[in-house]
Amino acid sequence: MCDIFWGRKLAKRLGAVVIFGCMVMLFGSCSLLNIVQKKLNEGEIKGGLHWRVDKIIVDNQEYQAPQVLAKIAQDKLQNKLNDTIDDNNDSTPTHTPNDTSDDIPDDNLADSAESKATQSQTTLQELAEIDGIATMDFDEKNGRISGSSGCSAYFASYTWTEKTIINITPGGQTRKICKPNEVMRFDFRFIRELEGSFIVLQPNDKSMILKGKQMQVFLSRQEAPDMTE
Repeated sequence: MCDIFWGRKLAKRLGAVVIFGCMVMLFGSCSLLNIVQKKLNEGEIKGGLHWRVDKIIVDNQEYQAPQVLAKIAQDKLQNKLNDTIDDNNDSTPTHTPNDTSDDIPDDNLADSAESKATQSQTTLQELAEIDGIATMDFDEKNGRISGSSGCSAYFASYTWTEKTIINITPGGQTRKICKPNEVMRFDFRFIRELEGSFIVLQPNDKSMILKGKQMQVFLSRQEAPDMTE
């Protein structure tokens, strides 16, 4: 009787061990399958992991990145300077003794023209002095995105859901008051809409477009930061 009792008890224990072993193998197989599936879905960002954001399009409205705004303003200022130099070289002053109407300036007109010129020049000068650069860096190992909007710093996490699709989950940002207003608008739109699924389009290894439902991000490759300095 005793032998039968211990035999049944041993059989139950062996059965439990077998069931446990099967469960371990089953879950292990599922985990392995998930890992393999994840690897198959992972895409690749060509051209490196350090990028500059050139512009974004949100609701069909284009917003230039801070460094692009600065470059456009600098070019306009340079063109104005060149035009002024050319006009001064080409102009030949004339004076008619009998006509004194030009000798008495209209103060109101002069003040108005000067005010408009100063306002336009100040706006361009302010844009030209922007020193922020919008960036986006990818950390493939940790599935992390970080960078700068040209004003605020930000970070987020991402995963590949398909070979050419990433899903971005917002992380956080440093909240700052950005100036001028053009930089503030870019900062607000860019960080707010950096969420959800984006199709990764790379026509070459020097440019990339992240195409989402609400926002498209246009990027160009930048050199990796020099860590020796």
